[in-house]
Amino acid sequence: PGTPEHRTIAVGFVQFAGTDALLAEEGPEATAAALDDCMRNVSRAAAAHGVTFFETDINADGGKIMLTAGAPRTAGHDADRLLRTARQILDHAGRLPLRIGVNTGHGFSGDFGPPFRRTYSVKGDAINLAARIMGKASPGELLATRPAYEHSETRFETTDVGPFTLKGKARPVAAVSVGAALGGRERRTGHENVLV
Repeated sequence: PGTPEHRTIAVGFVQFAGTDALLAEEGPEATAAALDDCMRNVSRAAAAHGVTFFETDINADGGKIMLTAGAPRTAGHDADRLLRTARQILDHAGRLPLRIGVNTGHGFSGDFGPPFRRTYSVKGDAINLAARIMGKASPGELLATRPAYEHSETRFETTDVGPFTLKGKARPVAAVSVGAALGGRERRTGHENVLV
């Protein structure tokens, strides 16, 4: 067990849909194969970039997957690794339509619950906002909050969206639709890197 702590994390939610129609039209074997392909795709992308496949949950006509970078452990460049993971997931999507929302911010992480049923979790506004951003994405789209994109060391094709209002947010949220990776950002030199 670790000590609960506040930490900066990147978090993403992947929603998959279309299971009801697939089950009705092609049966349980085709649906199971599509779900297996989806989970393997997300697992491969997360493993390739050192991102945690945190949890899954059912949803109407499908489900959602939570990904984290920066908790339970970090390898640095959390927003960058999560955005590259999300982009790889969409680029290799199978039969089930996917949409993804990514955010970065402060969260509270640690073990929760009584000793006989303890579980590790992350909580906070950053997680809630990532889920709500996912809800604004269209099928096949990756939406990221401005802070998540600006903390990435990889440049992507982007289209500004928003600002739009979201439940629980007093101010509109600015986001970008994230497309293909274009390469690394130019490294800044000069006073920006001076340690004071």
